[in-house]
Amino acid sequence: MTKYVLDHSAITAVLRREPGHEKILPHLFGSMVSALTIAELLTTAASNGADLETSFESLKRLKLEIVAFTDAHAVRLANLVNSPKTSTLSQSELFVICLAMEKKATIVTTNRVLSSMALPVKIKQFGPRF
Repeated sequence: MTKYVLDHSAITAVLRREPGHEKILPHLFGSMVSALTIAELLTTAASNGADLETSFESLKRLKLEIVAFTDAHAVRLANLVNSPKTSTLSQSELFVICLAMEKKATIVTTNRVLSSMALPVKIKQFGPRF
């Protein structure tokens, strides 16, 4: 069974029911999301005036496995930050890559920039975002 890691853009597309979100839905069951991505999603929701508790409940309904950020992840992320290939990505996006590398998983995204990069992981890009 293929493992998936969803990034901020994929989860946002599902929650907002953006065009193409239905193609992401089959990849939700048993998928992983980083704790940094959850923080980023909640921060965005709060800055848009949403209630954090309600926003977090919406995320929990997706039944994704939330993966904690560890010291080993910190080292991997720092190595990616210093790579010219990935220097333009956010820490949340870098952790998605770290997690996919660690779990030998495929990244699910709507981010064309991320999906166009030559990375050591598989990426499934849905929708024309960014």
